[in-house]
Amino acid sequence: MIHERLGTAVETLGEDSRLLEAFPSFAWQILFVPLFGALGLFMLWFLWRELGPGIGR
Repeated sequence: MIHERLGTAVETLGEDSRLLEAFPSFAWQILFVPLFGALGLFMLWFLWRELGPGIGR
């Protein structure tokens, strides 16, 4: 339900935005994709640092 409310807010605030045209399916992706992408990159960096590069060998 949170993504529906945030998506409605994004659509309302950016009605004439070209950014919304890049995400034609769901407006909430504009908020969550960068957030989860940044968290994923941080997790990769953190695990690489803590476990070391030779853990998968």
